[in-house]
Amino acid sequence: MIHILHIEDSADDAGLIEQMLKESWPRLYAVTRATRIKDAIKLLSEDPSIDIILSDITLPDSQGGETFHSLKKLPQTCRLFL
Repeated sequence: MIHILHIEDSADDAGLIEQMLKESWPRLYAVTRATRIKDAIKLLSEDPSIDIILSDITLPDSQGGETFHSLKKLPQTCRLFL
């Protein structure tokens, strides 16, 4: 199973993306959601099983390139998609 950390502050957008994943590959993905970059960083530090980060680039506590750099500097082996 592929573990995705989905960072999205919009409940509607998150629901749409997560529904598409479930409909396409229902048994392939487990999704954990964070709504802020600080929560995502905490989750990443606590859970080494995360394989993919799927993130909105504009979050309540991080904007644009700041979001990318905050996630990229973490010592993770997972893939990052913005």
